[in-house]
Parts: sequence; structure tokens; C-alpha cells
Amino acid sequence: MTTFNPISRRNALICLILSASLSIAWALAIDTSRHGGALGDFRAIYYGARTAINHHDPYKPDQFLQVYRQEGGNFPTEPDRLRSFSRAVPVCVNLPTTLLVVLPLALLSWVPAHFIWMALLPASLIIAAWLMWDLAETRAPGFILFLSCLLLANCENLLLLGNGSGMAMSLGAIAVWCFLKQRHEILGIVCFTLGLALKPQEIGLIWLFFLLAGGTYRKRAWQVAGAATVVATLSLLWVSQASPHWIEEWRANIAATSMRGDLNDPGPTSIGNQAVGMIVSLQSVISYFWDDPHIYNPVALLIGGALILIWCIVTVRSRPSREGALLAIASMAALSLLPIYHRQYDTKILLLTLPACALLWAQKSPLRKLATAITTVGIIFVSDIPVASMVMLRKSLNLPLDQFHGQLFSVLLGRTPTLALLLVGSFYLWAYAKYEVMDRAKASASAETEPELDMAALSA
Repeated sequence: MTTFNPISRRNALICLILSASLSIAWALAIDTSRHGGALGDFRAIYYGARTAINHHDPYKPDQFLQVYRQEGGNFPTEPDRLRSFSRAVPVCVNLPTTLLVVLPLALLSWVPAHFIWMALLPASLIIAAWLMWDLAETRAPGFILFLSCLLLANCENLLLLGNGSGMAMSLGAIAVWCFLKQRHEILGIVCFTLGLALKPQEIGLIWLFFLLAGGTYRKRAWQVAGAATVVATLSLLWVSQASPHWIEEWRANIAATSMRGDLNDPGPTSIGNQAVGMIVSLQSVISYFWDDPHIYNPVALLIGGALILIWCIVTVRSRPSREGALLAIASMAALSLLPIYHRQYDTKILLLTLPACALLWAQKSPLRKLATAITTVGIIFVSDIPVASMVMLRKSLNLPLDQFHGQLFSVLLGRTPTLALLLVGSFYLWAYAKYEVMDRAKASASAETEPELDMAALSA
């Protein structure tokens, strides 16, 4: 295997910028065709923070809308978009920590704030992809760059909505690079803390790896936890002044948007689950066969929880190594999206699988081809354009949802991101467990050989 890297960092960065530019251009074109109103998810965070700044309760939709109207917020004119807007924007489901992170932008008016966010979001994705390519080192630089570009060219929905998950994932990826490379670790702590504050469900289980791995990694995890505790305390002190009962109100908002057919219902009748940006947790697949939260929630938690439990056991028993860390993070990147609510734009976290894919690519074994195929399939089937094509095909077939064959083909065509995540997560979990078993076997063999060498030296 050669150590020569034919692709310079500069050329790789240019390719990533061009790929992200395709997503930016497409997102702007969609926004123009809809006569504006983009960044709905960022509006929810921004105006939630503005509501708290104005000493109103951001978790009460009527007070949220009062501030939104006073500050000239736009409303969609189309009935379908207005319905989605009324459930996604004024019904605040963001945690106080999320509102605190965007507070510096919320101190600005909407125009400069949303332009800054529109610049920061793709820039953070580009930096994250570039660092993951760098973390792959000299292993398959061209192939890893291709997958990175493919993923960045399919971020239209994420950029159109301005969802904070893209920023949280990017900050988490930057922190992973800092911790694994053992460079700029203070920056890594800051990035991980901000990412957890924005979307704890997005990178929280990646943080768990560093906690369980021990050694220096555990030290970094505790430092992140300490910083995150400070951020959480400050956010609670701030938000509680305007919303003393925010926990109850937040839970009520979560419950309201998760009702049958509503925006965050994982079932097939949900208004927010029929296109790109669909829910990708296991509930969205199981609900096609049993559309009952008393069934699909426990089943999803059982399947996803079992896989994560296996991952935890392997991690606790593992020996610290760069290779093991790459495989552990890759498997958790996919598995973390399965048990609880996540949407298709959250799958950009599969960027974290690319260094592990490069690691397996370098192996002279059948595992190389398997890793290449599974990672490629995974990224393709979570990407915006393929997902949109599959959803359109499913809708054109008018499949009967009251018959098993209709349910099955609806899942195969309309829930490809969930199936891809399950495939990628399970594969990397298996590769991770296999690597750790082999690593322990090598360590045991070395331990048995050393006493024999010592006795030979003594007898000599």
C-alpha cells in the first residue's frame, strides 16, 4: 500500500466547496419557486430566542406568534405550507440550550442573522467533510473524497430549512478530529459543547464513546460534560425568567406535534413524513405494519437499544486505539439515529463513517469490498436526490397500505434512509466487534510470548 496521496488538501477543499455549492444553488432555486419563506427551522430557533429576549414565553405558541408578528415575520401563503409552518415554527420544541446558542444571532435583526446562519451552515459542513477526509489519511483519498462530495451535494433540504442538526453534526465532527488527532483539543471541547447544546440527540452518543473509551478520551469527555453543564445552567437561568414552567410546556408541545397525522408523527399518515426530510427512526418503518405508538415505540427501542447495548459492551472491553475509535464512531453515527426521533437531514452524520471506510479499504481482505459497497449504498440512500426519486416512485404506484405487499414495498421505496442506517450501523458494529476480538487475541499472544523471551534471556 502506497503512502503517497495524489490529492492535495487544497484540491480536496475545492471539490468539497463545489459540491456544497450545488446544494446551496438548488436550495435557493426551491426557495425562489416557493416565493421565499425558507429557513423554517432556523426561524423557530431564532424567534424562540427573540421571544425570550422580549420577556415572553417561547414555549407558548400565542406568545411566540405575538413576537413573530411584531417583528415582521413572514407567513406562507399556500395552505399546505401554512399548515406545516403553524406546527413547525411557533410550537417550540427546542431546548433552552439551543436558544442560548443562537442568542448572539438573535440579538441581531432577522436579515443579518439569517444571512450569517446561511453562511455558517454550509461552511461548517464543508469543514467537517474536509477534516473527515483528512482523518482518513492516505487510505483511498479519491474514493473518500467522492463520497464526501456526494453527501455535500445532497444537502438541499438541510440548507433550505436551516436546521441546527447540520451545525451540531459539523461541530461534533470537528471535535472528533481534534480528539483523535490530539490537536487543538480546547477547540474540540468548545465545538463538542456547542454541538451538544444545539442538538444533544444528534451527537450525544458520539460523546458517550469518549466517556467509555477511557484514558485521554474519557478526560476530554468529562471536560465537555463540565462545559455543557455550564451552558445548560446559563440557559435554564435565562429561559426560566420568561418561562418558569417551560418543562411542562415543552413536553406538551412535543406531544401535540407527535399526535396521529401531525408533523412529528412517525406513522404513514403524518403531514411531515411523506417527502424528503422524513423521519428516519425505526418507528417510521414499524408504523407501516403497526401504526400504534404502543407497539412501534417499544419495538424500535428494543431493536435500537439492543444494538447500542452491544456497542457499549464492546467499547468498555476494548483497548484504546485509533482504528478501534474510527470503527466505534462509525457504527454509532448510524445507530444513534434509529431508536428515537430523527429526520433525514440528520443522516449527514454519516460523514463520520468515512474514515472507518478508508481504514477497511486498506485491508487486503473481502472486508474491503464489503465496506466500500455498504458505505456507498448507505450514503446514496440517505441523500436528498435519491430519496426524493424513491418517494415519487412510491407515490406513483398508489400502493395499498392495508395489505402486506403494499406495506412492504412502501417501506422499501419510501423508507430507504432508515434501512440504509440499519445496514451501515450493523455492519460497522460487526466490524468493530471483530476488530476488538482480534486485537485482544493479539494482546494475549504477545503477553504469553514475553515470559518465554525473558526466560531465554536469563538462561543466556
